[in-house]
Amino acid sequence: MPGEDPPDVVVGLHDMRYPSTTRLARGELVAPASHQDGQQPEIFSIASLSLLSQLPASGNLPQSAIGERRCWRYSLDVADDSFNSNLPIQLQGQLLLADPSLRSGAFHRSVVLLAEHHSDEGAFGLILNHPTGKVVGDLLHGEDFAPLRQLAVYEGGPVAPDQLTFSSLWWSKKLGLRWALRISAEQAVIHSQRPGRIVRAFVGYSGWSPGQLENELRCSSWIATRPKPDLLGHAHDRSLWSDLLRNLSPLHRILAEAPDDPSLN
Repeated sequence: MPGEDPPDVVVGLHDMRYPSTTRLARGELVAPASHQDGQQPEIFSIASLSLLSQLPASGNLPQSAIGERRCWRYSLDVADDSFNSNLPIQLQGQLLLADPSLRSGAFHRSVVLLAEHHSDEGAFGLILNHPTGKVVGDLLHGEDFAPLRQLAVYEGGPVAPDQLTFSSLWWSKKLGLRWALRISAEQAVIHSQRPGRIVRAFVGYSGWSPGQLENELRCSSWIATRPKPDLLGHAHDRSLWSDLLRNLSPLHRILAEAPDDPSLN
């Protein structure tokens, strides 16, 4: 009905991690796999990655691209104690702040919106604060994308970096942070015209296989926190990581303000 918000797009985890796509010419719509809820997300293939050469290559399997499996530890553990137990961890809708020990790779000083998290299916999210310095018009051409040409493009994660999708974020007084992921270009235009909505383009995404994120949390690779109403008012660049981290506790403030290389301190 007129005036109603566009519905959130719910995407099945299996299909997000293993999209059945065919790489086409730049700007053409890619036909994705079907979803658990029957909806079709919009995925656009980027045939040329020369403009995004700084992005890491994705593997064939979902991965967080943290690298080695060893646990990084500080003398004072900054992770939630519950992560060190065998209890189920459910963090859907929360933000993951990369631990300062992750000094290289796609997740360096990253803030990830964890959009899906199930112990038996894995997890899916988008990095919110890694702008590529490009806009949609640099990567996609065609009349369908004309209203979105100046939309900023962000690095969503290390998986499938040759795919571009549109997402919308907004804050609900009753429900907190809300999102619609992998929406069509037409829906992205509609969302961008609604007050309080932030529409972004993302290349790639962040994905974890079952049990992988839980292991990383118990190894203190991530700091989980609930989003606050002022989240969308922050600059969504590398500074967002330190802004959110320093407000968690005095210890986190020290970590947020420490140099990347501790030897320089």
